[in-house]
Amino acid sequence: MNAVNTCYEKVNMCDEYSTLRDFILGKADIYSKKTVFQFWGKGRELVNITYGQLSKDIHALGTYLLSRGYRKQHIAIISENSYDWIRLFFAISFSGNICVPIARDLGGAIVAENLRNSDCSCVFYSEKCVKLIDSINEDHPDLMNNLYPMNDIGSYIDDGQELIDSGDESFAEYKCEPDDVAAIYFTSGTTGSQKCVQLTHENLAFNILAGRERLSTAVHRDHTLVVLPLTHVFSFIVMCYIFHYGRYGFICSGMKAFFPDINEIRPDIIGMVPLFMETVYKEVNNELRSKGKLKAYKRLCAVSNVLLKVHIDLRPVLFKEIRNKFGGNLRQIIAGGAPLSQTIIDEFHNWGVDIALGYGITECAPVIAVSDYKDSMPNSVGRPFDGLEVIIDTPDDKGIGEICVKGPAVMKGYYNNPQETAKALEGGMFHTGDLGYLNDDGYLFITGRIKNLIILSNGENISPELIEGRVSEHTIVKEVLAYQKDNQIVAEIYPNKSFIEKNNIANDKEQISDIINAVNKSLPPYARIGEIVIRNEEFKKNSSKKIIRNQ
Repeated sequence: MNAVNTCYEKVNMCDEYSTLRDFILGKADIYSKKTVFQFWGKGRELVNITYGQLSKDIHALGTYLLSRGYRKQHIAIISENSYDWIRLFFAISFSGNICVPIARDLGGAIVAENLRNSDCSCVFYSEKCVKLIDSINEDHPDLMNNLYPMNDIGSYIDDGQELIDSGDESFAEYKCEPDDVAAIYFTSGTTGSQKCVQLTHENLAFNILAGRERLSTAVHRDHTLVVLPLTHVFSFIVMCYIFHYGRYGFICSGMKAFFPDINEIRPDIIGMVPLFMETVYKEVNNELRSKGKLKAYKRLCAVSNVLLKVHIDLRPVLFKEIRNKFGGNLRQIIAGGAPLSQTIIDEFHNWGVDIALGYGITECAPVIAVSDYKDSMPNSVGRPFDGLEVIIDTPDDKGIGEICVKGPAVMKGYYNNPQETAKALEGGMFHTGDLGYLNDDGYLFITGRIKNLIILSNGENISPELIEGRVSEHTIVKEVLAYQKDNQIVAEIYPNKSFIEKNNIANDKEQISDIINAVNKSLPPYARIGEIVIRNEEFKKNSSKKIIRNQ
């Protein structure tokens, strides 16, 4: 293999906790009396759950599952974020079973496909998913043989606790091995069908512990808002960071509840996709521009940054109005799932919110590299986690090639798909399908994705992500997709209708055309946009809010 090889010394992060079970239950013992989760009760009262209560619930649920004969089985959870989701996940994977989290907003056909492809023995589902379950049961009754409504979780716990009280130690004595599969997560499916990714206890434990080393300023903070769907391993890992130092998290049921919750709970840290930061950035700039305050704001930023150099931080005061849009206390966002402009990262830093931008993929549980603002390089996703070997396969004259990964974060394989597994793990390392390069200091830069690469007849290769990033920085653009048509590059744009209306823009197409002309000047001739398509509705997205290509 022709490759640039940057190997980070193997560290024994998993020696302390070799499995996810050891880590979670170990921390629960240490911090048993402290609060681990908060959420709204049915009467909108604030419910507090201690580490000790969580551990007791996990033991009872795990004992219940084992008593029902579930051993080495694939068990699905179809639900919104909730405390029930969390304790079920842990109980399933800690009892030697394999948890299969499935997003509830995928639609009946895809959920049924996921259930079938992952060979689920039973399904736990929330009240909000009853109609979804009924529709699947009607079309695919063979998949619905063992259904467990999560509304009855109290009775499952009572049954399990009764067995424990009578001397059943089957769950307490069960030992998970590092190589045991803990969960099956699904790939995003932006460019094809979803694959079943088998993640082991070691995969998940390594990623959590490596995050502790890299994001120590984040995980020491008191209060995390858990908002992204836990059906995505990125959100699950960020949630698990709270266990490191006995902190607590507020469980937000979904994005619809996000803004009310963030303003009432006022968290210190959240995990979020870049779309959130892009939206807030554009809204703030739109508001400043419409009020004629943009120049004054930029002068204020300049003064603030000078004061920061002499360790005087007035950002919470100077930018209080902006910070109140996301609770007022937010200091750090752990971001992943898509690229994010350095301009936006710097702007959030101006407001006193540091963005730790991670790069990863489901098959690596998921984080490979992360860039904390205090240890960052512009436009880089940071340095790979210690303990991972990151290789650039077949680099071109610019050092750009496919990013490959080897180490304890790499999945066991795709479930029941040996052909795709062999392809992905060729040569003993995981082939991400992403293009990038490592600089001399070990910082990783992402340039695009192989499957998305635009190849023109003159032999030039262009990453559409580069073009999309430049275009999407402009507030009038809400979404953009770049692709090839008739040997030229097309930018298909969904305009920001709210911005257009607020600013009484009469000819938005002309303004977008001017933006494209300006963007083209910043691009090499072969990468310039030749056609603009304005669309009237948003692009279709997957459950990670990524635009689905080839739609």
